[in-house]
Amino acid sequence: MHSSPSASLLRPLWLLPLLSTLALTACREASKSGEAATEAPRDTGPKLYVLGSSIHLRKAPSPEGESLAKVRIGTACVPQGPAQGEWRKVRCGDQEGFASVSLLGPEMPSLEKLKAEARDTHLKLAQRHDSALRASSLAPEDAGLRKELGELFFERNFELLAGLKKPLKGRKLELPCPGDSVTHCIRESAGFVRGVKRRAVTKGQTFVVAVGDAEQVVVYRGRFQYDQKRQWLTEEVQERTRFESTDPVLVQALFDGIKADDPEDTTVPRLGQLVLDASAQALLAKLPPAWELLTRSEEGAPAVRINGCNQRPYLLQLSADLHGRWLAEIDRPGAPFPEERWVTAASRTEHGTKLTLAKSAEDPSPQVFEIPAEDAALASLGEALYSYQEADHPDAPEPCGSGEGPAFSGEFVPVKAMIALYGNFDSAAGSVRWAPSGTERLRIQRLESFGASRFQARPWKWATWREGEQEKMLFLTETPSEGRSHGSPALIGGGVFARTEDGWRLERANRVITEAGQFGQAPLRDISVQAAGERGFIAVITEAYAFPPEVWDELELLSDLGGEESIDTVGDIGRVKETDAFACSSDEEHDADRCFSYDSEWKLVPNPESPLPDFVVTTKGTRMKDEQSKGVEPFHEVRTFSFRSGGYTLSSRKDVPR
Repeated sequence: MHSSPSASLLRPLWLLPLLSTLALTACREASKSGEAATEAPRDTGPKLYVLGSSIHLRKAPSPEGESLAKVRIGTACVPQGPAQGEWRKVRCGDQEGFASVSLLGPEMPSLEKLKAEARDTHLKLAQRHDSALRASSLAPEDAGLRKELGELFFERNFELLAGLKKPLKGRKLELPCPGDSVTHCIRESAGFVRGVKRRAVTKGQTFVVAVGDAEQVVVYRGRFQYDQKRQWLTEEVQERTRFESTDPVLVQALFDGIKADDPEDTTVPRLGQLVLDASAQALLAKLPPAWELLTRSEEGAPAVRINGCNQRPYLLQLSADLHGRWLAEIDRPGAPFPEERWVTAASRTEHGTKLTLAKSAEDPSPQVFEIPAEDAALASLGEALYSYQEADHPDAPEPCGSGEGPAFSGEFVPVKAMIALYGNFDSAAGSVRWAPSGTERLRIQRLESFGASRFQARPWKWATWREGEQEKMLFLTETPSEGRSHGSPALIGGGVFARTEDGWRLERANRVITEAGQFGQAPLRDISVQAAGERGFIAVITEAYAFPPEVWDELELLSDLGGEESIDTVGDIGRVKETDAFACSSDEEHDADRCFSYDSEWKLVPNPESPLPDFVVTTKGTRMKDEQSKGVEPFHEVRTFSFRSGGYTLSSRKDVPR
């Protein structure tokens, strides 16, 4: 009840100061009480725990709301009000925002329960994968749990592929592939991308490939067919998905132990760059993949230009990768390597089809490849003419070594040869830093043991041979591996030089031939080079290995297939020399019973049915009788290796009477 003004006038005057003091004191106490309430901890009271592997705190109660923070599983949060439908405002540490109610709970998530769910085969794969992800997020240090998560991720993706009802319709990718490397070849078909990690898994005739960098992970699901006889792989991507790589646990589970491609190499695109849209890819899929370079004769008739060194047409070849990027490899007369350009745009015009070809996404001067609509018309790239109708044009062969390829005057000098092969050379360092092309990177990925993020080449071995009156030089280089273990070889590359009137000219080259050596270095032995018939050569690299108590030699064969191809490996001849070094150096009598040693000689024998001669190896010495007796026996055998289907294989073996 309120007091009337007249009542207050009846109070004694001495009481007014006291009442004022009491009122002021009460106000101050109330103010202090309010300050204490404001400063009280806001994270007291009932808590909700994050149940998802991680959640977003959003500015608004909506999946489209701006993400203010990301909070990991097990974090304790304090409600900041009642739920608003499927969302609730919470405070997690110093962060505040709206979170999905379904990912919050009153109890801390149980690691053991999540592990059990991940391993329960009666549950659906989607739930098992989700539980494995949550468990791995709670225990990121558990390597075994991470491995299970990676396996469940791929199992779940195979399940999604099996249930796919509307697959993508794109061009099938085709590539050569050894029969025992299908999964590896599928991984390679993702192409080289700057700073990414890649992993491929196959199941039956289906595949799942994951490619990720610091920003995103792209997953490709599809089917493949493999022609064992032709060693030819055909792939078809049927679905693509992507997610942000903001969850380090899942990314590590997918790519554990896999090394990323060089993030500093600006010669290759980043993930998502240069990917063509569906209409451009559909247009490219209808075009012939290879175009032959033409020249006009004096009469004006076009003729196919034949490379005199490799005995094949100069080509412009189009190829796609798993991402939907298209690459044009362009042979140019006199150049030892094809030029590579990315197709950055493809469109129909009034007169046909136009492709824009650029060296990179930032290339300021792209070229245009124009293809008329009429089948009989000639395509053009600048002043160069191309055709894909081989039968309509005669051949115009060129002498080997002609053109404006890299050349130098004077005697053969390794420094000058390196400049011809790699474009420059650092004499002080004795090497050159180089960036492999996309094609070269694919070749590197096929090697089993070589690994490097930066490529530093240096001269290795060189030797001459003669093709009739023409003097040739095989010049080989080594690019050391970053590994320094017993099983870390170097990358071997090189080129063929021909002597000219005043010096040498680079005819053809392959900077990624093979891998050889140990501890990151190339073999120490010399190479042997011999003419292989009227054209071409065979080079023999001797590699020595030690696996105590045995020490043995193997041979690796290089050739240019009778002058018709670039330099490549054509065969491996195993254990041409071997010694049980430990037993043979021991003084104990029982060790002498298993002491063996043999050595070999080899020669080339012409084979009229093959572009390369037979390789005949004669071996003499002693060998182990069998694993049971552990005894040794003398032997003398002759093995003949013949060139068939791109490589040397054993065609006969016979013992020579002793």
